Amino acid sequence: MKIGLFTDVYPPDVGGIEVVIGFMERILRDRGHRVVTFAPAYPGYRAHGPGVYRLPSVGVSRSRNWRLGYSLTGAARRAARDLDIVHSHTSYTIGLLGARVALAQGIPHVHTYHVLLQEYRRAIASGLPRAVLDGWLRLFLRRCDLVIAPSEFARQEVASYGVPVPVRVLPFGLDAADFERPLVSNPRAELGIEERYLLLFVGRLVEEKNVGFLLRAFRILLERRDDVRLVIVGDGPGRGDLQELAVELGIQHKTTFCGYLPREKVIDLNRQADLFVFGSKTESQGLVILEAMMAGTPAVAVDAAGVRDILRTGRDGVLVPEDERVFAACCHELLSDEQRRSAMGRSAQDRAQEFTAQASVDELVRIYEELRAQKLCARTAAGV
Repeated sequence: MKIGLFTDVYPPDVGGIEVVIGFMERILRDRGHRVVTFAPAYPGYRAHGPGVYRLPSVGVSRSRNWRLGYSLTGAARRAARDLDIVHSHTSYTIGLLGARVALAQGIPHVHTYHVLLQEYRRAIASGLPRAVLDGWLRLFLRRCDLVIAPSEFARQEVASYGVPVPVRVLPFGLDAADFERPLVSNPRAELGIEERYLLLFVGRLVEEKNVGFLLRAFRILLERRDDVRLVIVGDGPGRGDLQELAVELGIQHKTTFCGYLPREKVIDLNRQADLFVFGSKTESQGLVILEAMMAGTPAVAVDAAGVRDILRTGRDGVLVPEDERVFAACCHELLSDEQRRSAMGRSAQDRAQEFTAQASVDELVRIYEELRAQKLCARTAAGV
């Protein structure tokens, strides 16, 4: 099959969607499929992978390097002419371009609902009324033949829009081989971490990730023990405020803000961490939780939809209410119980093996083939 991936987020931007698309491109090609990706052009960024078509775009977000593409170039139009499947990963302009290509060519359009609406609103359309965004999403969903939801919570949100489109839950996994290779770096040494225990957070530094909660819980943890350091990997518009909060709380000497790191180093940090900590309540899946689990690192996370679909509390880590003292107490207990923590790490790694990228792509291919067969039957019945 020739598969077109349409997305408004793509390298050099960094995030979970970009990771998923990268896995899809590589594994689909390994399976013998042709893949072309339609993504925004970024000023000053010239790197292009195989089969990537960069579209004219405008910047729309201060919280991320997000850009919206607004038209297909001549080369992109030619590349899209003989597609068998359109798979969109965003529901804004490039996603809509993909929907138009599918409609014009009579081919299936699959959409993955990666990001919850409230994150869309904060990131790119904070000034728009919710009714406008709801209307846009309903319009977009009506142009889909099937929607992939990475979690049951995401499926419920799609269903809440009342659009009669089939929705399937399919969490996207990781490549276990990335976590089985030898360490390519020694993050503890590079970051100068002398403390015995390392708590790790990975994610964008924006309000919905609830990193301020983690800092306040960490201050409480430090009241009980001083042999621990919190490492925060990621960047975003909230970084300055969070660094100021760390100073206000008096924990700046125990907190390291790393900014963005190459994926290989993030994986190595996960493998060296003792606990992964997570406060977000707006995840459609929580891919960073899955990365920690694949590395054998148990997580302490706020009990919220999305994360709850992956992490089995008491086995792979612990889900707790959004209470700073409860969160800190849970971290303290796990750090103090190496046997329990190690058992959870092994269980988390076993659980993560159920969500491999290869298995996810194989299921996607089955979905593609099913939709293509349905389209063919419909055309045959219509005498086309």
